[in-house]
Amino acid sequence: MRIVKLVIGTVGSAGPVARTYALNADLSVIVVDDPEVYARAVRDTLTAPRRAGASIPFVSIEMAHDDLLLTVADDASSGVRMMTRGRARAIPEILEVHTSDPEAVIDGGLDTIFAAVAHAAGADDIETLAPALAIVDAPTPDATRRAEASAFLEASARARQLAAAVRAVDDEMTASVVPDWLWIATGVGGLGVFCTALAFLYPELRVVLVMTLVALSVVGFSLYGWRALHEMKTRGRLQEERAALRQRREAAREEARTLAERLRAEGEDVDRLLLANQDAPLPRAAPAIVVGDGADLDALASAGRQIIAFVTSSAPATPHVVDPE
Repeated sequence: MRIVKLVIGTVGSAGPVARTYALNADLSVIVVDDPEVYARAVRDTLTAPRRAGASIPFVSIEMAHDDLLLTVADDASSGVRMMTRGRARAIPEILEVHTSDPEAVIDGGLDTIFAAVAHAAGADDIETLAPALAIVDAPTPDATRRAEASAFLEASARARQLAAAVRAVDDEMTASVVPDWLWIATGVGGLGVFCTALAFLYPELRVVLVMTLVALSVVGFSLYGWRALHEMKTRGRLQEERAALRQRREAAREEARTLAERLRAEGEDVDRLLLANQDAPLPRAAPAIVVGDGADLDALASAGRQIIAFVTSSAPATPHVVDPE
């Protein structure tokens, strides 16, 4: 996945301003007044239900993955997260989620956006991708950590496990029941056609064949009713199970977010801590959206990933500075 265009909307003394950046394939250096706020706002647009950085009301990120174009935009002023997904010369799919509605957030809208972003970045899920966006290289595991860090890691692991359970239930719900219905429809319909052909060939058997068709109809409708009742019970059970799992997942995510903010306030690098203590490898196809400085720009350029570095100032000789269009 490569981020090809970034649009950041801010409000200055002269009113709203939207700056568009066409990004490089390796390193893009963007000069801003508060790099940490800008970097986190871009990362949260792709991975977080609620975006941090109220001073940046609008962020739009256009990505390319093979021949797929994916755009995720967040308008904090209206509470709308939007995704546009499609291929060249094709009608795109557009999804709009109002993040002020908790039911819309939990019951599918943002999950669909996050799943599309994670898939494009080569990550298993959004929980794996979120910290990877803030890290250039995979960190070394550290066995020594504080109690607050351990609680954060436990909450994050619980959220990942519940997210996997939700995806399993979703897969079970979307598993096709068409084969059962096709067997019933094909079998009963085929016998009906066969009996109709016999009625034309052997008129003396019409009375028997009519009774046979009636019996087949009763059996067919009974099977349809039985399958429909079974499916309704199964789907009802799965919907209740999914709702309970998603509520628990959101509670675990909220706990992890609260602990993460507390650790950040104490100077802890939460993203590095999370990546160092999870089994999933660093997705190299995902870009890194980081805070940089003039001293480490050359090292970032040779990292082997697309790097978007927000800085307060840049070295005059660097060729990687991206000016707004």
